[in-house]
Parts: sequence; structure tokens; C-alpha cells
Amino acid sequence: MLKRADYTQRANAVKLLKYGLLNTSLAFFLLSFQVHEKSILVPLAPALLLIDDEPWAVNWFVQVALFSLYPLLFVDGQHIPYWVLAVGWSFLRSCPGCPADTQIPRTVLKLQWLSTLAMLAIHTAHALVPAPASLPDIYVVLNVTFSCAMFVGFLGYFNYRQFMCAQPDRSGSKQKKD
Repeated sequence: MLKRADYTQRANAVKLLKYGLLNTSLAFFLLSFQVHEKSILVPLAPALLLIDDEPWAVNWFVQVALFSLYPLLFVDGQHIPYWVLAVGWSFLRSCPGCPADTQIPRTVLKLQWLSTLAMLAIHTAHALVPAPASLPDIYVVLNVTFSCAMFVGFLGYFNYRQFMCAQPDRSGSKQKKD
């Protein structure tokens, strides 16, 4: 039979593996020489493995990953599937039966809302304001720049979480030896 310490150690190892997969794939995505938009799906898969441990961070990551796919989907004429997926994901993550993200620090919640507003602003500008002739790809560049900055932030956060998870337990629960 597994002792409580053995179970905790194994659960921690699984969590470390999930963070390791996400951090490795996200770093590979960010540092690759020639990245295609759909390559974000590689780090998105291990990110979804962490949805029970980090619901707010994974939700935010999915939103930004979907936003980063927009230029590719726009060129292919996939507007409706993009918006169905974006609105559907947001709805599913906020439905009454879903676990509440009650552990979100207030500052992080504000940053998440600001990033969502920035993504909506870029979408609105792309839809309503024609790009200047001298800068025909301005909205794609804005999308890529914003998404890259967010992914670098996520890489830093998930690396921090991985290293904090790897720290030994210092709660003072040492067992006495007789």
C-alpha cells in the first residue's frame, strides 16, 4: 500500500511532467527559426493537461493561442469557425457547472481583462479600419507582437510554477525517528 508521502511524491512528479512538457514545447515554439501560426497547437496540448491545476492560466493561454491563430484563419476565410470557437470556449469556461476560478489574484484578473480588451481592439480595428497602403500587414504584425509578448509572459509564469512545484515541502512535517 502506498504511504501518503509516496502518493504525494508521485502526484508531484506527474505535475512536474505536465509543466515540463508545456515549458519545453512553449520554449521550442518561441525560439524556433521559422514558426507557423498553427505551431502553437503543440504547446496548447500540454497546457490543457494543466487545466485542473491552473484553470485561469490555461484559460487565458487558450484565449491568446486562439487569437494568435486569427491571421491564418482570416486568410483561409474561416471567420465563423474562429468566432464560434472563441465564444464557445469563453462560454464553456464560465458556465454555471464549471469550477470557478476563485484563486485568481485581483491584479492577474485585471491583466486578463486588459489583454482581452486589447485582443478585441485589434479585431475591431482590423474589421473597421482599413490598413494604410504603406503598412498593409499592420494588423498581422500587431497580432504577432501582442501574442509573442503574452507567450513570453506565460513561459515565465509556467517556468516559475514548475520550479516552485519542484521545491521540497518545507511545511515542517518531518517525522521523528525513535
